[in-house]
Amino acid sequence: MGGAMSTAPASVSQGAAAGGGGSRRKLKFKKPKAKVLHECAKKGDVEKLQHLLDDNDANKSALRELDPIGLTPLGWAARGGHTEAVKFLLEAGSAASGINDEDETIPLHAASYAGKEDIVGILLDAGADPQGVDSILGH
Repeated sequence: MGGAMSTAPASVSQGAAAGGGGSRRKLKFKKPKAKVLHECAKKGDVEKLQHLLDDNDANKSALRELDPIGLTPLGWAARGGHTEAVKFLLEAGSAASGINDEDETIPLHAASYAGKEDIVGILLDAGADPQGVDSILGH
């Protein structure tokens, strides 16, 4: 009986290694809207940001979502020095001072840390708090 149990996994493994005799399908997963917004902001892709945010309140709420490293879409645009994306995201409703989450790197710090002085000025003009503190960069 023990021999039968030990041969079944080997057969399965061999079949899997040989492709299982059937064709493999690639699974496609749709990224959550928040993650798409983060990626577009990271690239400075204003056209895609506009498309995602046009008249869609659900997507606009994603402006306040953090990615795994603590940045909002505005934080990514600020960090990357994407002036037009920063301006667009501010006009779309992103908070210049951040979202007041303890896990957030606020946009002003992201821009400052990356040496993006023009973005720092835009964020300050939009009302970012120069005394703001975040737990990620420790400022």
